[in-house]
Amino acid sequence: MEFVQPLFLLGALAGALPVAIHLYNRRRGVVREFPAMALLLESHERTARAAKVRQWVLLALRALVLIVLAVALAKPFVFSSRGAAVGDRLPTAVAFVIDTSASTQQGRWWSRVDARMGEELGRLRPWDEVVVLDAADPLGPLPRFTSDHGRAREVVAALKPRATSVSIPDALTRAAERLHTTTLPHRKIVLISDMAAGSFPEQAPQGVALPYPIEAASTRAPKGEDDPVNAAIADVTMTQEGSAREQMWRVDVSVRNTSTREIKDVELRLVLDGQTVGAGKIASIAAHADVQHVFRHKLQRGGALPARVELVSPDDYALDDTFYFTFRARDRVRALLVNGEPKSIPYDDELFFLTRALSPGARADQTIAQTVVSAEGLGAQDLSRFDVVILANMPRVSPVDARKLKLYVEGGGGLLMAMGDQVDVRAYNEQLADLLPKPLRGLKRLADLDDPDAPVKITHPGASQHDHPIFRAFNTPSGGALQSAGVYSYMLLEPSAPETSRVLLSFKDNAPALIERAVGQGRVLLWTSTVDREWTDLPIRTAYLPFVQRAAMYLARRTTTRGQAQPIVGRPHRMEISGLARERVIIRGPLHIDPPGRHVLEPEDGAVTFTPNAPGAYEVWADSDTPAQPDAAKGTTGATAPNKTTDRNRLTALAFSANVDRQESRLAALPPAALSPWQPAPTGATATGDATHHTHTSERRTNIWPKLLFLITILLMLETLTGTRQHVYARLFRR
Repeated sequence: MEFVQPLFLLGALAGALPVAIHLYNRRRGVVREFPAMALLLESHERTARAAKVRQWVLLALRALVLIVLAVALAKPFVFSSRGAAVGDRLPTAVAFVIDTSASTQQGRWWSRVDARMGEELGRLRPWDEVVVLDAADPLGPLPRFTSDHGRAREVVAALKPRATSVSIPDALTRAAERLHTTTLPHRKIVLISDMAAGSFPEQAPQGVALPYPIEAASTRAPKGEDDPVNAAIADVTMTQEGSAREQMWRVDVSVRNTSTREIKDVELRLVLDGQTVGAGKIASIAAHADVQHVFRHKLQRGGALPARVELVSPDDYALDDTFYFTFRARDRVRALLVNGEPKSIPYDDELFFLTRALSPGARADQTIAQTVVSAEGLGAQDLSRFDVVILANMPRVSPVDARKLKLYVEGGGGLLMAMGDQVDVRAYNEQLADLLPKPLRGLKRLADLDDPDAPVKITHPGASQHDHPIFRAFNTPSGGALQSAGVYSYMLLEPSAPETSRVLLSFKDNAPALIERAVGQGRVLLWTSTVDREWTDLPIRTAYLPFVQRAAMYLARRTTTRGQAQPIVGRPHRMEISGLARERVIIRGPLHIDPPGRHVLEPEDGAVTFTPNAPGAYEVWADSDTPAQPDAAKGTTGATAPNKTTDRNRLTALAFSANVDRQESRLAALPPAALSPWQPAPTGATATGDATHHTHTSERRTNIWPKLLFLITILLMLETLTGTRQHVYARLFRR
């Protein structure tokens, strides 16, 4: 309580005047013996006691009147957010922000939204205006101010929780912008939310205070739901193991405990194309910890297959108990061959033997599909289209191409570098230092091809890592053909090497022949001789074909989703469709819903942007996704063509799966001061030393002194009634 005129409080000292007068009148008189008064004193003893009590009551009333009068003259008041009475408040504009994020589907949180809205509307007066904003939708659902509170209640009752994440600070900012448009004198924001940590930034930014006060109405129960027990599948990544032909996949699943209590016996299953193909169990997950589980599965067919990992026993927040993804297996390995020394005579070309070894015969369904470019054409290629890149005697690599190769390998690609007389040692060491298994030193020439003493001067492949996938084919009785190859020249290497490098094959003189290095999610192989007959006769040996084929297959095995961006529900997903669709793109999904949704998009600048509204797997089609009708087009002679489907229009490479943002899995309750950074700064604040003095301008001032004046009136009436003698009352009664 504060005072407008605090000096008038000194008047409260006047309350001591009746006490002083009373004490003064209590002076004892001189006692005189008067026998006739003895009988009177005895009869009036009871009356004297009653008069004494009345005097004390009069004394208290008179003192209280003076004290209350002094306090009333000081004009006391208090601050209140609602005022002393409803009638004292001026018209108010209220912007309701309804949290419809995915986390509100935990337990019974969403079911309490309507009740909280009713409570807040019950505190308003008929002339107060309201607007209702969906935290996930900037345009609605009730964007204009209205005094029809029943309409606002109906709008909120019709809202549904979404599978998207929201930013509560952004929604509060939109509410403040909407309050700018009203002319009512008082304005405030009411947030109806589960107040889960996932809708707020972990670190509150500075300088984001809004000009209007914010009140929070939580949909959590008063007790017992502040920290729900929740296990979430945080992430799923796929990595192809072995060769591309083997189609063995490793699925790494990360399960997160988002609560403060340990969770035991978490069961998982892997579902592929609607069939359960794997199951597992995690014994225990500590509070706020992640535990990894690994599935392994061998695909039986190629294409894009919808898959998911799910918890067998879902908890109260089911949206993070399933993680959708797409198995995209490739039937063929796509190789980019860069020719460092092309020749007009095919037999002399650098890639003459290599191209024939990678694709022997003339079959159209070869395991390895090749694209051959010159050294100058490397920069124009999109490396993400290829599983392996082979640099054959390439003189040098530009800085731009070197960066492209590094990003390609780090993302899971395979790179094979074969040496030759065109290789610039210095340029390789400078531009490809992040990829080379060992730095290059220079050429070591043992003999010329036409040297008659070559058989005693040359070297041969020697010891190898027999358990390595490349050399398993040579662990047979006829596998010694690799060691029979003669090597006339090879590239010497520096002894220093990164920790991720290892020698897979050496020559008989212990010089490295084939070296491997892991870079990010990919692999690099360095063959220190040539892939043609210039430095070695290996290309005409029977070991050449399995050697180069298995090397290419091994490098192509790094097909993985690790590090790739995953589509998120509620966020735009852009797809490049240049040359794939003529007029439109059709997206169907989620596929686990019957019937799945169907969305038709028009390409713009060779791309379409689609925002998934639910988690699940999605298919992408070009122009049409319905069975074709019998062909009755012109040019037929009355017969109809067979009924064909448009499966050829399915864009398998663009199929994708979307998941709910795992940020919403942070269900812990926010601290009470979570909204403080967005609350308006108090005006009229004056700094005193290290303390800050606020004048409570964000609250309403309620005057108390009118009530005190009314109290004085009541006290004076009581004093008058108490001070009147009894015979006066008796006389009035008789009249």
